[in-house]
Amino acid sequence: MDFDFEARPDCICGTSLDNADVVVKKCFAPGQVSFRRCPACGSFIQSPSLSRIALVAWYDSPDYQGGNGVRGVGYVDYMRGEPQRRIEAARRYRRDLAPCLGAGARVLEVGAATGTLVVELRSHGHDASGCDLSQRFAAQARARYALDIAIADWLDLDVADASLDAIVLLGTISNLHDLARCLRRARRQLRAGGFLFFNFPAADALVARLYGRRMWMFTPSVMQFATRRGVHAALARAGLRIESMAIDRQSPTLAKILGHARLGRVYPWLERAGLADAALPFALPLPGIVAVRARCVDDYS
Repeated sequence: MDFDFEARPDCICGTSLDNADVVVKKCFAPGQVSFRRCPACGSFIQSPSLSRIALVAWYDSPDYQGGNGVRGVGYVDYMRGEPQRRIEAARRYRRDLAPCLGAGARVLEVGAATGTLVVELRSHGHDASGCDLSQRFAAQARARYALDIAIADWLDLDVADASLDAIVLLGTISNLHDLARCLRRARRQLRAGGFLFFNFPAADALVARLYGRRMWMFTPSVMQFATRRGVHAALARAGLRIESMAIDRQSPTLAKILGHARLGRVYPWLERAGLADAALPFALPLPGIVAVRARCVDDYS
């Protein structure tokens, strides 16, 4: 595959990128990606950005997902982490979603991947569904859980307005190809009292400033590496207000931690010691990763 690109004229906060400098360039097997820094909110925007077709191909490639002896850019081996994702989904539900969901709530997960959270939501009686761009992830959802994950862009998904109690995006908001349209879609699809829940690595966090251009977010799948200010602005433009914003808590495997820390050279040692798939038995606050719950602004038009 070779990357092809589309023009990306504006930041997520609405500021023009015409005079924004390219501050980061990264080369990958299919081509080079470039990030411009917004002069207003400080977010890093992939501009020009991968086309949707190129983005879908990248998600389904071993270069992104890893596996079969190939260490991916996004994951060392995504499928190997499935047992820990089941544990993480149960914790995520209890901690962040269950307190805000009524019985039988209708929930959509965007970027559902193999469907672990959808399975967890359904096990508690919720009407949960998911979508993802990756055919490989959807195939795994069917094989492992007999679960149908829609292979579709959120913007193309047939979901009625005011029909959802919650929309969840975990590790996804930074990858959305057209964030502004997606957030407007979220506002229309949420019922009164419904909420949007997502997490994102913050470009203005200390860990991001320390890593600089070596930060793991400068990859082909990332459309926007946003600051908290940029996220505030993007939500406000779509008629959504932030109800809570806090450091996210997760239980990543040691392999995932090493990948994000750019310590891949240590991975073979972990593998030989049988610790690559190990994770702590409790959730940790992850520096620089922010969890957000947002609701509709009542008087927005």
